[in-house]
Amino acid sequence: MMSAQELVARLCQEGDQHLALGEPPLATAFYLAAFSCHAPSAIRNVRAALAEARGAPVLATLEAWCRGDSQIPAIHWDGMAVVSLTGALASAFLGALCPDHPAAILHVLAGLLARRQHREVERRCDALLDAHSQQALELQLTRALARVLSGEQEGKGVADYLQAYASSSSRTVAFIHTHQQPYLPTLLSAVRSHISGHSEATDGAGPQAADCQGFLEALDPSGPWRTTLSPDTPLLYGGYEDCSAMCNRTQRPDPTGSGPQDVLQNSWRSHLVTSLVRIAWSRPGPMPFLGRLGAVIRGPQHFVLKTEADLEFPDLTGPPSSGAPSPSPA
Repeated sequence: MMSAQELVARLCQEGDQHLALGEPPLATAFYLAAFSCHAPSAIRNVRAALAEARGAPVLATLEAWCRGDSQIPAIHWDGMAVVSLTGALASAFLGALCPDHPAAILHVLAGLLARRQHREVERRCDALLDAHSQQALELQLTRALARVLSGEQEGKGVADYLQAYASSSSRTVAFIHTHQQPYLPTLLSAVRSHISGHSEATDGAGPQAADCQGFLEALDPSGPWRTTLSPDTPLLYGGYEDCSAMCNRTQRPDPTGSGPQDVLQNSWRSHLVTSLVRIAWSRPGPMPFLGRLGAVIRGPQHFVLKTEADLEFPDLTGPPSSGAPSPSPA
């Protein structure tokens, strides 16, 4: 009967052959199988390859498996399929080879989250962030998720997410979709609850609510975030372009083919008119953005904001476009 050391030696030989043929995924899979049989022997073998600069593709492959960027290939040895290769095992192997490797650390933290050890995840993230880790954004987002899932520090968690999104929106959204996708419904619910609670505490929506709306839109563009805030929220805080984008989106065709999404109902138009007038009286100097009041009043099909500089007072004395009735004179 073959000993564990002999089995590892054979598996590592298979890995060496695939590595020489330029097949890092298969080579790494055989090394990983060897690691599952006898870790010390497999580690010695791969470290020897690393010393000869042959092992760099192995580390890169393990990193990709830890991040979930690629699948571990199925391998067969001696007529039998090796089926015990997992991302958790790849993380352990990478951690044994490079104890401080960021990909291995993040995978360990993800495992703790899956086991609902939220406080332990937060503690570890705090310690790593204090050490000025190169993975600061990823650690901040992992800590944010732990806080949201704990239920006790949901507000702090949402604040962490908003801070990360403000510093790097694309990286934040990509990390959440790649590493936190199973928790996305919980996260979206927490952000919407945060908006409601913040609005009640401040007697109305504020800049943070507008930030939350942008975050919700980035995470789930087709979701129900549109009903969370009225379009005048960003307008109240000078966010003309944000308001423009939100109102323009309401005019996009319904994917079902049933016509425009008439989200901008009469009550919303009323909010916008009131908000525009209030801002006009509070702002010194010219008020070019009042030029769309007529379009807002006439209906959502005319309400397509662009930028503040592009808003000119429409000629309400002539016939309106698209066959809409002219507004009655005041």
